[in-house]
Amino acid sequence: DFGVYVMLGRTRDDAAGECFDKVAKIIGLSYPGGPAIDRKAQKGNPNSVKFPRPYLPGNLDFSFSGLKTAALYYWQARQKQVDQTKPDISDVCASFQAAVVDVLARKTMTAALSNGLNKVVIGGGVAANSFLRERMSAECLGRGIQLFLPSLQYCTDNAAMVACAGYYKWQHRQRAGGNFNLTVNPSLSLQNW
Repeated sequence: DFGVYVMLGRTRDDAAGECFDKVAKIIGLSYPGGPAIDRKAQKGNPNSVKFPRPYLPGNLDFSFSGLKTAALYYWQARQKQVDQTKPDISDVCASFQAAVVDVLARKTMTAALSNGLNKVVIGGGVAANSFLRERMSAECLGRGIQLFLPSLQYCTDNAAMVACAGYYKWQHRQRAGGNFNLTVNPSLSLQNW
């Protein structure tokens, strides 16, 4: 419910959306990187480049900085190749996207199954990624988990979700007759109320 949260996992460095943006910049695609990579990946082979999957065993956290670095090193090496057998940009995008989605899907399903959850909601800008939507639909369907995917117009930066949570917190405080402190601190952790 609004105001009742349990942290299951979080990013330790770059979030998935940040990683998409940074890798898109590295390979010369437009901002925001997620849609640009997704479009290119539609025509690519996700198995052409063996990017690492940063699973971080033993927890539900994410870490995409190593994947971003691997993409950077791969792209730099690719630029120096002169043979015609190197994967094209669509293959690179599809392979990178597959690495991100593999991690997101695996961690999400592990979180749901280990906590006895039968519903999963995908949110944020990366929720617009076609491969993630397709993969999560298949993963949830195969396990009897109900998946909630927002319409693409609502797949925005997480700031919109934080603003929505702030609105409900403000409503809650108003109903309870309390004050609402609007002091801004971007480093606060998510708290129950």
